[in-house]
Amino acid sequence: MQVFLSFGPWIVFWVIAPFNRVAGAFSALGVCAAVNAYRLARRRGKIPDIGTLAFFIFLSAISFSVSEAWMDRWAFVIADFALLAIILVSLAIRRPFTLRFAREQVPREQWEQPLFISITRSSPGYGPRPWPGLSPPPCSAPFS
Repeated sequence: MQVFLSFGPWIVFWVIAPFNRVAGAFSALGVCAAVNAYRLARRRGKIPDIGTLAFFIFLSAISFSVSEAWMDRWAFVIADFALLAIILVSLAIRRPFTLRFAREQVPREQWEQPLFISITRSSPGYGPRPWPGLSPPPCSAPFS
């Protein structure tokens, strides 16, 4: 359930944005704000939530200054790179985004076990490989 909350804004974006990139960005921003408010109220903020909020604020803000054609061409590409950046930053600071989710599922006694640490540090590395192929190519605008 916690993973779904973190990826909820992205799912909303991927569902709505093929029809309207700007509506997708603002809808995802709304979901992201709700997720962050929920998590902060419980003092359970997570790195992906902060990165996602920053990205959707950025994407929503630039939608006022770029053309609709630009959004159609680049919104999904930028989203892919934002996800990649969230993963790489979490790995670079040695706090992979999977660690918080894993700790919610595993007893505290196992958190310092070498296998647990190894798995949580290596599993985010599997994510970046398929993501660049997730979005349509930048030149495609299937609903324009």
